[in-house]
Amino acid sequence: MVATFYCLKSPPNMADGNPVHHGAIAVYPPQIKLGTVGIIDGHHVKAEDTGSDITWGRIDIWEPNCHQAILDGVEKKLLYV
Repeated sequence: MVATFYCLKSPPNMADGNPVHHGAIAVYPPQIKLGTVGIIDGHHVKAEDTGSDITWGRIDIWEPNCHQAILDGVEKKLLYV
């Protein structure tokens, strides 16, 4: 998967209406269903959001630390489900 890390000072709500939080990822529902749980780099994640720029093979990962999100940028990640 191509993972884009991002941050926002005021986290928005996700597709399910809850605020974005650490461990939530945004996915392309035809590829990964909302609610799917998995592991990326040893961390548990859950598909809880979607996005207009997320297509096949892409995910977004929210990072609470904006400096770290910039450092991480865009990386290839394995998502184990």
